[in-house]
Amino acid sequence: MSIPTRIATLVALASAASALLPAGAEADGPHAFTVSTGVGLNYDENLFRLPSGQSPPSGLGATSRGDLAWNVFVDAAFRVEPGRQVLRGDLNLATTRYARYSFLNYQSLNGIVADDWRLGGLFSGTLSYEQRQSVSSFADVHNFQRNLNTVRALTADNEAWVLPDWHVTAGYSGTTVENSNSSVSSSNLQENAFDAGIKYLTSRNNYLRLALREARGRYPNAEFVAGSIIDNRYDQTDIGLDYYQAPTGASALTARIAYTSRRSPELPQRDFSGPTGRISWDYAATGKTGFNLLLRREIGAYTDLVTNYVVTEAVSIAPYWRLTAKVRLDGSYERQRRDYRGDPQFAATGQPREVDLLTLARLSVTYEPARRWRVVAGWQYSTRSSNQNGLNFSDQSFSLNAQYTWD
Repeated sequence: MSIPTRIATLVALASAASALLPAGAEADGPHAFTVSTGVGLNYDENLFRLPSGQSPPSGLGATSRGDLAWNVFVDAAFRVEPGRQVLRGDLNLATTRYARYSFLNYQSLNGIVADDWRLGGLFSGTLSYEQRQSVSSFADVHNFQRNLNTVRALTADNEAWVLPDWHVTAGYSGTTVENSNSSVSSSNLQENAFDAGIKYLTSRNNYLRLALREARGRYPNAEFVAGSIIDNRYDQTDIGLDYYQAPTGASALTARIAYTSRRSPELPQRDFSGPTGRISWDYAATGKTGFNLLLRREIGAYTDLVTNYVVTEAVSIAPYWRLTAKVRLDGSYERQRRDYRGDPQFAATGQPREVDLLTLARLSVTYEPARRWRVVAGWQYSTRSSNQNGLNFSDQSFSLNAQYTWD
């Protein structure tokens, strides 16, 4: 199917979804349907995340470290509120083309459809289905092949009010991960997880929740390591506290602190147990300035392709400044430490496991010359130091994007 045909199909499907919303939705509550389209340019000076002085192999058709890419997208979203329910959806179709390395060209379809339901005054929840597609960074895929990573998730979160301030929660999530590159197909994943908890909710919507989560992950494609076939399946248990408080209208604190235990039947020497979580603080200093401060320690990420889990410790700050009604400046700075404890090669052979230190900095300027128009110019810098040979790199990229929205 051609690009114009895909875009036309996406818009038609979104329009049909809006037309098929329950009868009477417009009369019962607010609704919205928007379509956005945009184009962008991005120049990456070290596309393959190579060490200083190293060039790509000549077999790729070029030896330049950098490349210019352009992309075009269309996004269709709807939201309708029949009574106390909320039906919402967002579909995004994009295509990206490279000037030199055309084998990296790709199309992606991202979207979510969700029902925020409510039954009487005691029961509520969200049922959603989501797909995310992206090309894996060459910081994670250590070869010169394109990998399109597709994540699909079916999620159900449910809540019941049992006392004036106390709620019981229960949920399920089913996640699949697929990789188009056969060299990382062992990272394809199927995970099913269930959680249950109890939540204390105040009249100001601050809350504290204690929850237990049990997950089982299965990798359909077995991995061959050190002469043996490795089954990478795992069982994971998280016992955690979720906390939210907005002390003032200008400040909000969100936290999740947990104890995580992951067990690997095939290679118990790579089992993990320890504290995980994230703490996020949003603060609006004035009506025009503010920042987000984030601390996190997490295990496992679906985009990590070298191993089936990585312990990531990171701190980041993201300030913003609205210079005028039409111009906004955003920045961010993050330091990461990534420990590849789940690497079967390390567990099976005793070789030193990979440990990386990454720095990422971003700066962007958003200009909205009119209500429907948005233009964004951006700069990004990243660098990595690793205990493994050949993985150190530094990189800069520059981008320019324009978007128009119909509503």
